[in-house]
Amino acid sequence: MFYCSPPSRTTSNTWKAIYKAFICLRDGFAFKLGKKYVSLWFDHWLNAGIVGSLVDYVHISDSNLKVNDLWVNGYWNFNHLMTNLPNDIRNLVTAVPIPSYRRSDDSIIWLSNITRIYNPKSAYLWLLKSYVTLNSDRHWFWIWKLKIPEKVQLMIWQIWHDCLPTNSLHFKQHLTSSSTCYCCNKEEEDILHCLRDCVHVKNVWETLSFVYLGDFWSAEVKVWCQNFILSNATTIFLSAIWWL
Repeated sequence: MFYCSPPSRTTSNTWKAIYKAFICLRDGFAFKLGKKYVSLWFDHWLNAGIVGSLVDYVHISDSNLKVNDLWVNGYWNFNHLMTNLPNDIRNLVTAVPIPSYRRSDDSIIWLSNITRIYNPKSAYLWLLKSYVTLNSDRHWFWIWKLKIPEKVQLMIWQIWHDCLPTNSLHFKQHLTSSSTCYCCNKEEEDILHCLRDCVHVKNVWETLSFVYLGDFWSAEVKVWCQNFILSNATTIFLSAIWWL
């Protein structure tokens, strides 16, 4: 997501070490918009990359536009652009969360920490989870190494093996007449609906400030579970899913 020039042969060992760490950790950072004074085309504010590199050309009359110029009266407005912005890029832009308190500065945040501030412990945990091979026969053994109550370990094991006693599972086992969620009465209650996607559950996660933590709302269940257990928000995350 972020770019840094590779070191040359004459570069110091210190800079080489910094660059090596940068390569390992750069995907753990993201850009958070505040006042939106960054360049629309040439700054790293969109997680998909520099917008100017994603289009065929940038019209000269648009070249000095800031992100703030596209945010009009609380909405993204592309009508005055002379540059052709493809629909898929527009969708990426409109998906960018805009903080309600917009007088703060634009900033880079660390995704693996609920405080969104980088520290070595959260970086270590973030790197650790990348080394857990999801396709290995022993990939779930890390669960039993967690220093948490056994009943919570069992719950995580059930999530990992798709056997958490949700309404969807009970319906497949002919233990209930419907797989619909009892809380919202709208959708099937699978594991992610129960723990993350139900409209009533979303309020819990928003209150706990999990909105900006990586792919919180889009990751599949195993990745979602592992990512936030092996993070600096372990206690809050596990307490929340246990209560839910």
